[in-house]
Amino acid sequence: MKLSGIIDNSTGEIYPTLAGILMFGEYPQGYLPQLFIACVVVPGTKLGDVGEMGQRFDDNKRVEGTIDEMLDQTLTFIRRNIGTKIVINDDGKRENIPEYPMKALREAIANALIHRDYSISRESAYIYVQIYDDRIEIINPGDLYGNNRIENLGTDVMLESRNKNIVRLLEETGNVIENRHTGISTMREEMKKMGLPEPEFQSLRGDFKVIFRKEKKDSIEQKSGQKSGQKSGQKSGQKSDSNKTALTNNQLNILGLITNNPQITQIEIAQILNIGRTTVTDNIRKMRDMGLLERMGSDRKGYWKFLK
Repeated sequence: MKLSGIIDNSTGEIYPTLAGILMFGEYPQGYLPQLFIACVVVPGTKLGDVGEMGQRFDDNKRVEGTIDEMLDQTLTFIRRNIGTKIVINDDGKRENIPEYPMKALREAIANALIHRDYSISRESAYIYVQIYDDRIEIINPGDLYGNNRIENLGTDVMLESRNKNIVRLLEETGNVIENRHTGISTMREEMKKMGLPEPEFQSLRGDFKVIFRKEKKDSIEQKSGQKSGQKSGQKSGQKSDSNKTALTNNQLNILGLITNNPQITQIEIAQILNIGRTTVTDNIRKMRDMGLLERMGSDRKGYWKFLK
């Protein structure tokens, strides 16, 4: 284990290394509480924007655990909060396609966990994942290491590694790193496949940021679908559903509950999905604006009608 960088005994006593704790620790944050990922969903396009109910964040989570666990939990958080394009395939079946390529996001988050600065000088810093209406930003502590340059990312130029023990252990387990030095290329290729802009890389003062933006055309189509739904009711609702209405996983889950039980209350939805009442109210409002839902009768004795 010493040769693998899991433990060390340079002081005469055996103790786990940082790489060992982050890879195999039962609860790494018990020793290193600052090494977590902060995930937030901003109701707008910049920090400080607030939602209709006055909320600063539509969702937020502190992600902890080993590197593997933090990677999986962060991807789950993102899936829950990004839009989904609903398309009808050649077999006439509905498919839900995330509006961002999950493979590209996985590579970016893995890179942040692997290459962040774990030194004492950045021990109070954490990785930050911010989901905005028009983009996703992933910020990790630590500028590009050594002689690495942004223009060399994703090329054949050999890059220096800040955390060699972590890289080696992850390569040996194969859970996070599959093909070394291919992460940036994978991000670019996956975004290209979906017709989205290339990811942006920014070297900040002591931090490194990756930005994934939505396709501009998609944003226009979504707004057009919402406007059409508001004007022509159920008929437009059918049209927007068969095209590319962007729905989050929360909205899809709410629709599923309403379809099964039109009399279900917002409080019951919040309890079943384990989300806040405000989140339920806000998502229902958005789907009503899109022409997908209509409230029939009173709030107490009425029911929901799904405009298919």
